[in-house]
Amino acid sequence: SFSCIQMSKEDYYETTNMVTNKS
Repeated sequence: SFSCIQMSKEDYYETTNMVTNKS
């Protein structure tokens, strides 16, 4: 799971931003 994020930190932040925006 986190292994994929390590591959692209920017992508991880983008996904987190999406989840935070949903809230």
